[in-house]
Amino acid sequence: MNVRRIVGLLIGVDDSHGVSRFSFISDRFRQYERTWVSQHRLLSWIIVSAAFLSTCFWIYWLVGFLLVRANIVLGVSLVIVQVYALIALVLSATYRYYGRNRVEPTAPLPTVWPSVDVFVCTYDEERAILLPTLISALALEGEHRVYLLDDGRREEVARLAHELGVEYVIRPDNRHAKAGNINHALGVTSGELILILDADHVVMSDMLTDLVGFFDDPRVCLVQTPHEFANTDSIQHYSADRHEQSLFFRVLMPSKDEMGAAFWCGSAAILRRKALEDVGGVAVETIAEDYHTSIKMIARGWKTRYVNHTYVLGMAPGDLQSYLIQRDRWARGNLSVLRSRENPIIARGLTFKQRLAFSESLFAYGSGPMRVLILLVLVGTLWSGQIPISASLSVLALIWLPSFLLSELAFSIMAQGYSLNPEFLHFETLTMEVFTKAWKALFFAKTDRSFKVTPKTAGDNGGLEALRPLKWTIVIMAAMVGGVIVQWAGTVPRLPGVAIYLVTVLAIIEVRRLLRSMVLVAKRRQHRSTYRVPAAGFHCVGYTPKQEGYIVGVTVDFSQIGIGVCLLEAHDISVGTKLVVGVDFGSGISRFYTEVRSRRNDFLGLVILDAQTDDIATMIHSVYVDSNLARIRGKTGYVRKGERFVKVLQHT
Repeated sequence: MNVRRIVGLLIGVDDSHGVSRFSFISDRFRQYERTWVSQHRLLSWIIVSAAFLSTCFWIYWLVGFLLVRANIVLGVSLVIVQVYALIALVLSATYRYYGRNRVEPTAPLPTVWPSVDVFVCTYDEERAILLPTLISALALEGEHRVYLLDDGRREEVARLAHELGVEYVIRPDNRHAKAGNINHALGVTSGELILILDADHVVMSDMLTDLVGFFDDPRVCLVQTPHEFANTDSIQHYSADRHEQSLFFRVLMPSKDEMGAAFWCGSAAILRRKALEDVGGVAVETIAEDYHTSIKMIARGWKTRYVNHTYVLGMAPGDLQSYLIQRDRWARGNLSVLRSRENPIIARGLTFKQRLAFSESLFAYGSGPMRVLILLVLVGTLWSGQIPISASLSVLALIWLPSFLLSELAFSIMAQGYSLNPEFLHFETLTMEVFTKAWKALFFAKTDRSFKVTPKTAGDNGGLEALRPLKWTIVIMAAMVGGVIVQWAGTVPRLPGVAIYLVTVLAIIEVRRLLRSMVLVAKRRQHRSTYRVPAAGFHCVGYTPKQEGYIVGVTVDFSQIGIGVCLLEAHDISVGTKLVVGVDFGSGISRFYTEVRSRRNDFLGLVILDAQTDDIATMIHSVYVDSNLARIRGKTGYVRKGERFVKVLQHT
């Protein structure tokens, strides 16, 4: 075992180039956890209740007894963190309670097919990003019209819309960003229902036929679906089928739906035009137009629904910088709603359950400041030589340790296998700076209306440059290491008794956690300029322009500039060879002029040098739309006009 492998094991990462996999927790446990929770409901609730009671007792002891002879600033800071953790536990248990018996809703067949507009919102996304989204939108089952809302007002995008037969909509300015773009489009369109898609969201062709029936209920104003992603190697993915947002979309949103507070998440949602007009259009007072508008509609008596089935595949942020730009916008936008009349705590027209559900979404952003605060308590303890609590080891073992272990277990249970505690802590570390700054902006900034679009291009070189956004993490880790050194060197007041040993151990644990997150970020490598979409099983034949030889293989993945091919026969083809590759997509052979850029055993990485527009369009239709739909629905032979579409036609 080499030094690199040993270091990886010590800090809890494997050699997966930055994918958030923690080596001391087995994959088998991850798969087993969700099943165990569903089969042991009573025991799960006993553990959650025990975690609540033990945490309450720990806080009571902390406030009543342990602040004696301790540093008051450090002690109060510790109490604040513990109270936040207790509230988070209660809110998690509340969601678990409301979602315990949920049966996933199924829409009835619509009595009359409504007019449907599809809005694809764009600002600076490239043609390669827009093309799959527009082609998938055009392929939707059921009558509809597709509109490309271009706030970039670009000639090449206008040409793309014309080529595809998509309505092209622009406005004279970019006022109110995405919200203003949608509001302008509302004024020049007339569809009863509006499907909102982001520029990078490829939609499954059965979305309308599956969901339009919900709007037979005249009170329904919104049907939201999960956000899933085609680039499963993104910065936010734990594994190919789990990512940082899985907990929100697979656990929390179904429970919010049961509480009558499922809200619009920006894309992958169908809205009723009448409801938007009823509240004056999409909210423009904040940059959280989706969350803010949802509160307005629900407060006016409209009803929302959440369907926990995948209907879109987007592109998750590929690198840390893009990820933090997105999370910063979400945090600042959602928290700024607290300044508005739609503050969920005081807004009129909401039930208690709805207030609780909406407020929890804002409360979750407190994890950043709390993470910073607990780390600063540890740093302050090391450098000052003063303790935040005065307690013996026996007291800590009998009161604090059970509370900590039970809380960790309870949170893991309530996550239902979608997020493990070390994974959650990793992303809490990555976002602690931007979330803390978002709270600062809420209280001290006069206004916060800046809107930064999340970059959609791929590419992550990793290394030290990738750590640039983690300034606070680096500074805090250095301060903690320095604190341990000066404590043991005796250059600052020494911690009393066994405190020096306990605090040193805690500091080492936290340094390991911070270092682990930094290593996961620095190890990532993604040199492709565009994302690859899995597309296994399309047979292909490649031959040199002079027909000096040929290769036979099956495709592995595609992008608009590259193809991954697995050879079916041995061949000595080398890097740099030009190949004309014919791919059988089932509706004819598409040809691509390519060059071999890489080879690993039987795998060839090809870059597309040239291709006809029709061939690219056929590839996108087959790979981005049909293949993804078949893979998500678990039907290898799934065709675009499915059984439900036929039933809808017969019913209407």
